[in-house]
Amino acid sequence: MQPDKTLTYYVYPDGYHREPLTVKDIENKLAPYGVSAFVNEDQVREAIESSDGQPNYVAKVYDLYVKGTKLSDKALGKDGAVYIPVMPVANAAGVRAEWSPNWQQVRTKYGRAPGISKGGSLYVNANEAAALFGLKGTLEDNGTYVIQ
Repeated sequence: MQPDKTLTYYVYPDGYHREPLTVKDIENKLAPYGVSAFVNEDQVREAIESSDGQPNYVAKVYDLYVKGTKLSDKALGKDGAVYIPVMPVANAAGVRAEWSPNWQQVRTKYGRAPGISKGGSLYVNANEAAALFGLKGTLEDNGTYVIQ
């Protein structure tokens, strides 16, 4: 984890072939950071095959607060956007959220927004917090994402 909240992993050559590495090994190492949904198995497999010691970017990992309560789930920054986990945020906000896989949308009493289903979790772009939860989200200078 870098000071700017960027999570990367490195795979180095195993010249003695004493510690064979699998995709699952790397996923297990990354799991405590809450980024499982954003880990691409094909990219991990390529990193293992190349074992070149180069950084492999996963996402930026932000602590997530909703109405003053810190959630165990994280907000994740990837490709210039911040994504928030729908169901944990909905629960903390006291809002019922429904997912339509056919339309790839999340619906609440406040509105609708495109959703992203990744690794068994559902995310939306954090810019949609107002449309879905009636709350405003802000990325704070200290590396936390606050929704209130």
